[in-house]
Amino acid sequence: MLKKILNWLLGREEEHSELLNELKQAEEQEVEKEFLELVEQKPAAPKKRAKKPAAKKRARKPAKAAKTTKKDEVLKLLSRRKKPAKLEDIAEKVGVTTQTARRYLYYLKKEGKVDKKGDGWVKK
Repeated sequence: MLKKILNWLLGREEEHSELLNELKQAEEQEVEKEFLELVEQKPAAPKKRAKKPAAKKRARKPAKAAKTTKKDEVLKLLSRRKKPAKLEDIAEKVGVTTQTARRYLYYLKKEGKVDKKGDGWVKK
């Protein structure tokens, strides 16, 4: 409000010089008072973040029964056969490539579960 009056009086400086001086002093005092109030105020403490509620613990699902793997299928196939099975036959029956069947047979041989006889493979 003082600024509006002051600006109005500045336009008519000659007519109201005494009033203008008083208003300038009042504005300076008001600005100084506002400044001192700001300086004396304590800085606001940083806001604390609200803690999120702890997540609910989910119950573990029961362990599933072990699925039969292709390697297990190879072993079953060999146990059912009386004659040695060729690599290509094993791969075709189990549904894998010959390279994969070869790898499974290698693992089973390392475990001591199968053996190579002639052109084919047999379960021990």
